[in-house]
Amino acid sequence: MVGRLPPEERLRPSHQNDREGYMHQIQFRLPSDDCDQTVQEMRRWLKTHGCEPVDFSCHDLGHHITVVVVEFENERQRCAFGEQFAESDGD
Repeated sequence: MVGRLPPEERLRPSHQNDREGYMHQIQFRLPSDDCDQTVQEMRRWLKTHGCEPVDFSCHDLGHHITVVVVEFENERQRCAFGEQFAESDGD
């Protein structure tokens, strides 16, 4: 479950090139007050599923919104991670 933002506001998949090749990036917009717990859940999921992201970072946008950016080496991992954390929280 990810924050209290509507599902369309939580998940921002995108792809970016960098010098080392094609990376598969996914972004989540979270209410800042829920960010710590959600990031811990994300890290536990990554460890449990043997996924090691290329990058995992959090960016405070202000207005009580934090963006979590995770980059993977392959699309399969990005999709699995996105499906896990983009689900509606039932609100």
